[in-house]
Amino acid sequence: MQRVLHLVISRAFFQQNIGFFLVVLVVGGAFMRAEEHLALAKYAVYSLPFLAIFFMSLWMLYTLKVMQFVVKSISDPRQEFLYLLRLVSIPKQISLWLMVHLTMLLPVLFYSFFVISQAIRFQVWLPVFVILIFLILILAIPIWLYIWATKHPNRSQNFLIFNSVIQFQLPYSLFYIRHLIADQKMLLFLTKSFTCLVLIGVCVLYPTDQYDGRLIGLGILIVAFAHTVLIFPFHSFEQRHLLILKNLPVSNLKRFVYQAFVFALLLIPEVIVLFRFWPNGLGIVLFFQAICLGFGLLLLIHSYLYFRPDQDETFAWIVFWAFMAVFFLIMFEVPFEFQSAVYLVTSYFLFTRNYFSVEYREET
Repeated sequence: MQRVLHLVISRAFFQQNIGFFLVVLVVGGAFMRAEEHLALAKYAVYSLPFLAIFFMSLWMLYTLKVMQFVVKSISDPRQEFLYLLRLVSIPKQISLWLMVHLTMLLPVLFYSFFVISQAIRFQVWLPVFVILIFLILILAIPIWLYIWATKHPNRSQNFLIFNSVIQFQLPYSLFYIRHLIADQKMLLFLTKSFTCLVLIGVCVLYPTDQYDGRLIGLGILIVAFAHTVLIFPFHSFEQRHLLILKNLPVSNLKRFVYQAFVFALLLIPEVIVLFRFWPNGLGIVLFFQAICLGFGLLLLIHSYLYFRPDQDETFAWIVFWAFMAVFFLIMFEVPFEFQSAVYLVTSYFLFTRNYFSVEYREET
């Protein structure tokens, strides 16, 4: 049974999130030096508010992502055999789910033990106890949730869902936003929380050393590619509910502007966070250039899916190599405004060329 759970849940989780882990490895291995990792850990162990707001918030978001995946896997009609786990004794269920949860939580465990090692090194004991209590909670609470989900097939599907739904007549530019708020709440919440925390983390690094605008550019790069998980649902939503729009007498330019406005609205939280934590001395011009860079990248990824709509595992590698290409463009100081213009023009070209001819794979 342990091997079955590993194949159906643990391995599937890492396979579906390979792009996310590749980005984390690039950021943690290339974007940040070993000295910066040590400096962040040292600052965290001496500042409990920073430890809770930055590190523990990221760990909690990752845990919520894991919990959501497991609950969805249990609720998947193709995996109804998982409900048979409730026939096993409670101690056995706890051990089975604990191994599954531990496997998916390994990135958090490794980094938390790294922070604990730094606290022990500097003989600061309170953060050690705080982190250990936090780890016990993020291990114990999900196990209870998984056991509860196997006993409540229908109710478990909405366990990680907020209850509020926007209900009023909306213009086209808000159709998808409403869909996210109504049907993809946790996905929207996790994505926005992650991107905002990334921007905050990038901005607070500036006082610690001498950085130029490339650091902001790399943060914007991570934010743009993190929104990939929101772009796929847009195309799926458009395919299911908005096919009639292709028959309306609207020019391609207006269609493109409408869709661009949708993604501009999606980036409002990041713009607010970036404005609030913008480092002193960088200048307002770089602020707008950074926003345009993120907006252009987001539209380019969106428009690319009209050219290659196949939603298979190869897209993760395409995203990875595109991320690396833009990474080197930023590191070699290619101007943000030039990159933004190229991305916007390319986006418009891909959109107008493929919007009416795109053929999506039939959803099953």
